[in-house]
Amino acid sequence: MLELPIQNMKPTPIHMWKTGIFQVCKVIITSFSTTDRRRKHPLHLLPLLEEGAGGGGEQHVVKSQHVRLVTIGPSHYCEKARWALDILDKDVTSPIYYTENCHPPVFQSIETLDMSQGAASMVPMVCCFRDHQEDDAVVLDPSTRKRRSNEKKEKVPDVVAVVMYDSQNLIQYFCPFLYPGDSSCREEIIQLEEYFGSHVGATARCYLYHVMLTPNYYPTLSKLATVHSSTIEKMIWGKLLNKGLARGMRKAMGINDASAQNSVRVLREAFDVVSERLKVIKDGRVVKKKFLMDHHETKSNGDMVVGFTAADLTFAALASIIIMPPELHSFLPVEEEDLPSELLALRDELRSTLAGQHVLEMYRNVRGVVVPKVVNRDCLPWGLMTMGACASAGMMYAKL
Repeated sequence: MLELPIQNMKPTPIHMWKTGIFQVCKVIITSFSTTDRRRKHPLHLLPLLEEGAGGGGEQHVVKSQHVRLVTIGPSHYCEKARWALDILDKDVTSPIYYTENCHPPVFQSIETLDMSQGAASMVPMVCCFRDHQEDDAVVLDPSTRKRRSNEKKEKVPDVVAVVMYDSQNLIQYFCPFLYPGDSSCREEIIQLEEYFGSHVGATARCYLYHVMLTPNYYPTLSKLATVHSSTIEKMIWGKLLNKGLARGMRKAMGINDASAQNSVRVLREAFDVVSERLKVIKDGRVVKKKFLMDHHETKSNGDMVVGFTAADLTFAALASIIIMPPELHSFLPVEEEDLPSELLALRDELRSTLAGQHVLEMYRNVRGVVVPKVVNRDCLPWGLMTMGACASAGMMYAKL
């Protein structure tokens, strides 16, 4: 049995950001960027029919519950959480809207360690709260959604923030409607999520970083990894790649020739499994089911209907980093000529399978063009600038 690559990496220790070059980077990043800005409330216009009248007016519906999503922009695990939140953001009946803070790999832990009170550095991480309540977050255990034992025990009012950091539990928490059917159907969806996480998500990440963490592709990787990040993060991250960051990322994720080769084998096997699941023989020819769970319920006319579930979302999102659907270009903003030929060859190979076609169809017909829910996080450290100006003025005065 092939060994699977690392899926959940060890948390970044808080003390790492208190020493050496990391401390310098944190000071600069937090001075020239912010993480607390949010999008304006999206206004949705709904038709309002007056009672007893055939006409109608317009009603402004304001989203009332803000969610902060912390991500590594191109991460396929983050795309999974982003997709779920986009469903709610677009839903005029849901009070939820969100703002995404994108960071390059490693730098995301500056915000996540602070947001989770040191409990986790992984992304995606979300903090949800009522408006004007973006402080004093209560951290939830990712598997039980219970407060950690070292948190305050008094009852927490609804307005206090909640932090979660497991992409599978995020979907279950925010989008329970993506787990339809009876208990056996829901359990199968969860099992598929877990399988996709280890056999598609982890393997795709391992192989992608293996071919991209080479000096020839540092410029492309830097552009990809820093998408929608703050300007200062883009400047620093690219400079650190060949100064030990690339080597450290390989070590942390266990990336080498052997793990990359195993990842490709497991990834192909996973696509074969999904393709077989999607395959239907109809009138002597192979056709593709519309959704992964459609075998659970059948209409009287024989058409299988369960519809779009968390299984489809998870597989499409986690495979997107390899399949590269055009609808996701805003988070994968690189051109073919800038990518390794072996990565493009694998992409084309997997696109030709039923599973690959399913990913493209889910993005084309369900996901649609992905619009980043981000804000400009650049800022000027007026305090530091004032101190610097005063120091310069003092030195000039002393020379008079």
